[in-house]
Amino acid sequence: MNLPAASAHAKVSRYAPGAMAAHSHETPSLTLVLNGRYEETIRGRADWHRPGALLFYPPGEPHAQRFAPTGALKLSLSPKPAMLDYLSDRLPLAEAPVAVSSEFARLGRRMTREIRVADAFSPTAIEGLSWELIALFARHAGRDETGESAIVAKAREAMVAHLDRPLSVARLAALCDVHPARLARAFRRETGLGPGEHQRALRLRQAHRLIGETDTPLSEVALSCGFCDQSHLSRAFKAAYGCAPMAFRRGA
Repeated sequence: MNLPAASAHAKVSRYAPGAMAAHSHETPSLTLVLNGRYEETIRGRADWHRPGALLFYPPGEPHAQRFAPTGALKLSLSPKPAMLDYLSDRLPLAEAPVAVSSEFARLGRRMTREIRVADAFSPTAIEGLSWELIALFARHAGRDETGESAIVAKAREAMVAHLDRPLSVARLAALCDVHPARLARAFRRETGLGPGEHQRALRLRQAHRLIGETDTPLSEVALSCGFCDQSHLSRAFKAAYGCAPMAFRRGA
């Protein structure tokens, strides 16, 4: 559902649960998650995004999305040329940067109200809020977080190598040779999720693949993906995908 737009470059859309196949856009855009959550696959990354996540989409860059059972509400912004020039001077836009901040969510709520009001003053108000959002995005996404990116990448590798058993934050931090607080902060900043939430998402993604592409018994899928038993897998799978594992296998 698209709400009436007060200006041509900003709109709010609601997305139903389910998957959206890989696609791309002809023009660059920014998307702010206002409500709900969804998984974005782009440039080899696959991350879950929650309210306060702001994503840049380079033109022609393929990306796919998978929405949680609650769906998602997103604000889409098509930056004006001057805004793109401002960002391109400060960020590697071709890498599809992402940042998370409660400040983004606050601005997004104000922009949504202006889109709904849609009076003679709304276009100017939206343009001003858009510039605020652009400046904050450059500030947050442009921070030197190379070290934290490496930490998250190393922790992800450990998670993938141990899908059959959950790793505690303390154990992950030890494997990455960092303090648990720094590991948790790095994950939250880069993915919008904590280490435990991200680990669960990886295990569910693997279970989703095994259930849909193989005949492996569900009890074995559960154990190989770090779930206590088949019942535990079924509850988590249904919460994430909206259907039971066996029902998904029959329809795959």
